[in-house]
Amino acid sequence: MCINFNIKVISVFCIASLIFSASSPFAANKKPPVGAVVAWTGDVYVYHEDEATGIKVVGMEGIYPRDTIITSVKSKVKVLMKDDSILSIGENARFIIKEYSLTEADNNRVSVFKIFTGKVQTLVGRMFRGNASRFRIETPTAVAGIKGTHFIVAASENESEIATISGEVSANNISTSISGEVIVKAGFAINVQAGKAPTEPAEISLQHLNELMAETSLPITVPIEMQEAGCAACHEKIYTAILRYGKQHPMASDECNVCHITELASVRGIPVDTFTRENLIFLDLTDTVNYKVKVKVKDKEGKEAVSQEINFTPSSVYERMLDDKTPPVVSNIKLEELKAGIFYSAVITWDTDEPSTAQLEFGLSDKYGDVTLSDDRYTREHKVAIDRLVPGEKYHVRAISKDVFGNITRSDDFAFKVKKPFVEKQDEPGIKPSVESIKVVKVGDKIALSWKANKKITSQVDLSEVLSRKNITSKEPHYPGLTTKKYAGLDSCLSGDCHKGSIHKKTTHPTGLLSWVKVTPAPDLPLAGGTIMVCTTCHTPHGGEHNHILRKEEAKLCASCHRDQK
Repeated sequence: MCINFNIKVISVFCIASLIFSASSPFAANKKPPVGAVVAWTGDVYVYHEDEATGIKVVGMEGIYPRDTIITSVKSKVKVLMKDDSILSIGENARFIIKEYSLTEADNNRVSVFKIFTGKVQTLVGRMFRGNASRFRIETPTAVAGIKGTHFIVAASENESEIATISGEVSANNISTSISGEVIVKAGFAINVQAGKAPTEPAEISLQHLNELMAETSLPITVPIEMQEAGCAACHEKIYTAILRYGKQHPMASDECNVCHITELASVRGIPVDTFTRENLIFLDLTDTVNYKVKVKVKDKEGKEAVSQEINFTPSSVYERMLDDKTPPVVSNIKLEELKAGIFYSAVITWDTDEPSTAQLEFGLSDKYGDVTLSDDRYTREHKVAIDRLVPGEKYHVRAISKDVFGNITRSDDFAFKVKKPFVEKQDEPGIKPSVESIKVVKVGDKIALSWKANKKITSQVDLSEVLSRKNITSKEPHYPGLTTKKYAGLDSCLSGDCHKGSIHKKTTHPTGLLSWVKVTPAPDLPLAGGTIMVCTTCHTPHGGEHNHILRKEEAKLCASCHRDQK
């Protein structure tokens, strides 16, 4: 059973046991839920269609089409829908899931909600562009349809207020006989009274916007990652026992996944194989999934370094790159290398003052006539090769670079003659490479990763999900699975940087699959699979009262198996 806090939070790892509980007749007879309660405070009730009695929310409750959600005084609830949209409903509200369907193959989502009283803050997840797609919130007097992502609707019987936080929202009266659609841009709000067209949008004061957000926000939401609170919610006895131990394992209370959960997602490696100091790449991500990313770099001498690891959720990235409407500035264009063969080839390099793409126009005159393929990686240092050059001829080139916003520049003409082959010596500082900065930023509606090194390096970006979105409807509460007893009790101790080097150099006891011919294992000391000696055979995994968190006093522990050495 999960713990109830003043502000209750259930980890996604508890979803399965609560939504798909066999004891719930509604869950057993219906299709999978279209959403789930992920945080709540106070008294919140969910009424399923055709059921007169509501279910008081005390855990991760599944949400289905036609459900009614009711909050009481000083109560709030947050719902995560299958399309990654988040509905945060304030106190004294009555909210209905009128229609909901999701067809990924056709890129269609139908989301129609109605709030009769109260306030709801909506953060729209993924965009669906199918012909049948629609997303709207109805009130007794108004209809709000999305053209953006983040807005608040406050409803009463005779009047509604719609305030846009980001993007745009279309608004009109609920009655089709009353014409007049209004577009509410970010930072503006409108009112819709019964029997009247919407008012003209007016700029909303920061104080009033903050009040609306406070009334529809919960201080904690479901953690889309493995965290201590999520495990403690279901494993209360273990967690409280840890707190009572005189000696605790340093990772026992907040790093459960290191020992007990299998790798959550495979790492996607994104190579950047040109030697540059600064790079920017766009990432293909889902808005509400939590990710971790780091960059591995290598210099020309083979020396390597790794950046810090960043954890982020795309919908929570606030730092933006702004379009200054100015094209990149090209400088230091030169011939770096000339190679001989049946035809000659040349390598042209140049710099830009901001991350940009690279392309060359070239030919036997400043009219050019040929163009290379565009290198669409964004960096400040560029290198492009051109081939099939004729010895003795003079060639003209012009660099083309485009920044992340599409602002394009062309350099002045640069000419060179194809003579003796050469390679310009590259003077690189004889220092170990390091990643000086790494950050995730928004570029328009896209998410980008940028990083900068202290010297020219090649890079590999390692990107993975901390927790996949599909766990929201997974039947496995420990998604994607529990490790084996051998891994949890032995392999995890020796993996990574946990117990290596001089930390446990005095430990000489054998582990693994041992012969028990001369020694009889003690019945109160656990073995993995009944025969495999692991670290937790002698040590308690989370903590204890004896030195080195041994299960017994050291002399008694050894004598438990080695009885002839008492």
